[in-house]
Amino acid sequence: MKIREQLAIRFMIVSALVTGAILIFIYIVTRGFLHADFIDRLTQQSSLEVLHYAAPDVKDVMPAASFNLVNPAISIFSDDMRLLHTQGSYPIPQSWIVFLNSHEMFNAERGKYITVGRKHVVNGQLYLVFVSAKDLPAERELNLLLKAIIAGWVISLMLSYITGLYFSGNALRPVTRVVEEVKQITEDNLGYRLKFNKDLKAVDEIDELILTFNELLSRIERAFIAQKRFVQNASHELKTPLTAIMAEAELALARKHTPEEYRQTLKTVMA
Repeated sequence: MKIREQLAIRFMIVSALVTGAILIFIYIVTRGFLHADFIDRLTQQSSLEVLHYAAPDVKDVMPAASFNLVNPAISIFSDDMRLLHTQGSYPIPQSWIVFLNSHEMFNAERGKYITVGRKHVVNGQLYLVFVSAKDLPAERELNLLLKAIIAGWVISLMLSYITGLYFSGNALRPVTRVVEEVKQITEDNLGYRLKFNKDLKAVDEIDELILTFNELLSRIERAFIAQKRFVQNASHELKTPLTAIMAEAELALARKHTPEEYRQTLKTVMA
């Protein structure tokens, strides 16, 4: 896998984590807000229901569906915990009634139902009012929000990967240029240097690479020059004795000699 693709994948992962955290935060905050709003509407409904029970004329001013609740279950108890009025088929446990009788408020979730219990005083009489309902609109809104969050998160992954490829490609373009220039360097043009037109006070990592490679080329060029000079000097130094050896050998082979003359020729060559 090329560096460009690795950078794009890393950028996508970071973007996915950041975007996912933000979307999860939005979902949690929205869910909390809808839950708090539903609790508030149940509380207001409890106030309305006790008024409808204790002061029926209120129905002409505020109808029962004033707070957009879907089929709420209502239970109204007296201060001695006797059931005075009920609507719907959601039973209220005795423990909830006892708890509300000794506290100012009560909230509970059982299954998909949310129940609030509140104390209300109407015409000097204390009432314990329980309102239970399903928050169906919030469920639909949260399901839609969750689908939108998942779709948005997936789209953000694809966009972040494409964006990562684009920006990493731009970032690595100088490296590609350096590679193409390096391919042009052979043993015949070791004097070639990579192009560098920036101010030395404002260099980046690529510029440092170019400077380092140019210094390496200078050292290699000096080494080649030194090697070439050594070969030339060695050839010059070896040429004279080799010429003398060849001349003595030719003289020795030009005619027959006595063993003593051959021995003398060998001594001359070895000298």
